[in-house]
Amino acid sequence: RSVATESLVVMAEEIKRIKGLVLADSRLATSPATEQFFNRTLEATGDLREHVYRTASRLLLNVERLPERIGSTKYDIREIGVQHNAWVTSLIAEFKSLSARLSVAGIGEKVSKMLLGFAVEVCAHHIVEGLSRVKKCSQEGRGMMALDMQVLINSLEDILEDVPVSPSLMPVDNYIKGFYVAEENLLEWIQVHPEFTKTQVLSLIQCISNKYTIVSEEGRRKRKFLKELSSRLA
Repeated sequence: RSVATESLVVMAEEIKRIKGLVLADSRLATSPATEQFFNRTLEATGDLREHVYRTASRLLLNVERLPERIGSTKYDIREIGVQHNAWVTSLIAEFKSLSARLSVAGIGEKVSKMLLGFAVEVCAHHIVEGLSRVKKCSQEGRGMMALDMQVLINSLEDILEDVPVSPSLMPVDNYIKGFYVAEENLLEWIQVHPEFTKTQVLSLIQCISNKYTIVSEEGRRKRKFLKELSSRLA
């Protein structure tokens, strides 16, 4: 896959380089097919390369059950622990294994970094999905989520070295921070974060609602407001 993809990219660059020679032929220069070839077909090689490597990174990582593992993690806690959760340890081990495999795969440092970078993005998607499956989460639980992510980021930065980790995991950070957004600002927050699915947004709203009790008038008012917001978004 890597050889075929990189060969295609090199070929496209070489054809672009001789574009002037090709267009020197009047028949080719006036052909709509020539214009489409240079302006669309050749330019699509970059998108194809990204698609191939993004798909490959998804297949190389064993993270299909990650959302399930995160969703079953207990985040309805009263104290933030000093030890991160088990899914973080498993994910760190997975990246160590992937990095080791790519280092001996003979695909070159550039391609290896691209694959690892896309792998981090794939994980960000799975982590957000997993956090959205957490049914009960306290204020301290959200703090624990932040601790889990900090441990993960620090470890991946050590393992992956020059691969940007924090920017790729930013969606996870945004999702966790959504829990702390004031209820009256939630709709605006949702609008500026279209990366989250409707199900993920509704799950977040439900978690926010659960932190308020029905004992106090303010709690009842906020739960009612959040219920109405969920109905509008559903």
